[in-house]
Amino acid sequence: MSFDDKNLPTPESPESDNPFSAFEEVHKPEEKTSHKGRGNTLAASAWAGVWIAAIAAVLLGGLVLWLTLSPPSTTDGNGDTTTTVPPIEDVGITLVDKTNKNAVPISLVNVENSGGSHTLMFNTTEKKLQIKGYEDIMVDRELENTLIAYTTVITARNKIEKPAALSAYGLDKPQAKATITYTDGTSSTVTVGNNTPSNEGYYGQISGDSNVYIFNSDNVRLFMMQPVAYANTILLTTPEVKADDATGSALLKEISYSGKNHPVPLHIRRSYYTDSEEMTLFSYIIDKPYIRGTSDAVIGQLTSFKSLQAAQALYLHPTAEQKKKLGFDDPLVVMDLTMAVETSEDDVPVDTSAGAEKKSYYNSYSTTITVGSLDSSSNYVVMVKGIDAIFLVENSALSAIADRTYTNSVNQLLFLKNIGQLGRIAITIDDTLTRNSNIL
Repeated sequence: MSFDDKNLPTPESPESDNPFSAFEEVHKPEEKTSHKGRGNTLAASAWAGVWIAAIAAVLLGGLVLWLTLSPPSTTDGNGDTTTTVPPIEDVGITLVDKTNKNAVPISLVNVENSGGSHTLMFNTTEKKLQIKGYEDIMVDRELENTLIAYTTVITARNKIEKPAALSAYGLDKPQAKATITYTDGTSSTVTVGNNTPSNEGYYGQISGDSNVYIFNSDNVRLFMMQPVAYANTILLTTPEVKADDATGSALLKEISYSGKNHPVPLHIRRSYYTDSEEMTLFSYIIDKPYIRGTSDAVIGQLTSFKSLQAAQALYLHPTAEQKKKLGFDDPLVVMDLTMAVETSEDDVPVDTSAGAEKKSYYNSYSTTITVGSLDSSSNYVVMVKGIDAIFLVENSALSAIADRTYTNSVNQLLFLKNIGQLGRIAITIDDTLTRNSNIL
């Protein structure tokens, strides 16, 4: 998942198109005040010379700054002016190198940005990154590896030669600041300013160095995220098939439904060789509220469901009010499900007329997915048993199981037996028997 995905706006982010707008400075030209006074012509001329020189100096300085920060323009054959931004030369400047082949050198990363402040810490016992205050929430492994790699060796893409004032780069009021504390007791602070005109990086500085550098966008954007963006979004994992199991397949073994959308409980499971002859014809059967086979389309959807990943986390350690607001006090759907690896067994102890295979299961686990509500795009707002967080799951990732009802899952076949001949028929309309006769 890209960092853009991890930085999606969430209820914990500032409600603004630009969550970092509070750190942007709006520069307005100062109003000039007129100076009136009396004096001889020589004094007036002297003052005029001073003002002209001052204004010229300001204009020259502004021109130099504009040329430094503004992209150059060119004119094509039609007389139209186009703006071109030269790419940043990536020379690769190493500012900090704490490489340690034997251990992760990071102890703490204290972050300050528009959302406040938070601390990321490396747990040396469990050998994983944690969010202080949310230690039970697993951190996304990709983000963890990226953060450790970047804070271990801090590099810049390039350095600004003869930089202007820090305000020109947004460093007087930075977007983010991260202080990294290492296991050797030393620390370094990275300050992040504005994006470059070419959108290829961010201006920044590092503690103990007055130079202005250009940092890689993906790296420093880690310091702009809120704690909720670091949460691992893998909610259900695929059961692992043994290496020597040629017939094993990870799948949904069974699922029960309750909640507002299911006033009558619904239970769907894999069929088994001990089921009736008719039911063994189906891969999945419904056994509550009635025993029926499932449609071919539903069988395909249920078989293909092997794992679940959210688009993003919305809240970590949600409050009772937040849960209620998102519908978890009266959820739409509650799904109790079991995932497992299904495999064939060679020794079938009983002879079934349908020739159904005997199946066995291993590496199974059970969990509960609760759908509190839907967003405006019909994506699911969910909680998963054992994870104290609320997540947003895309419709396409969960609809295969979340939208199941008895009526849209049951097979429409009326008769399952192989009928060789029909001996008698009785037709009843409005409780009145209209026909009752022998066919043969």
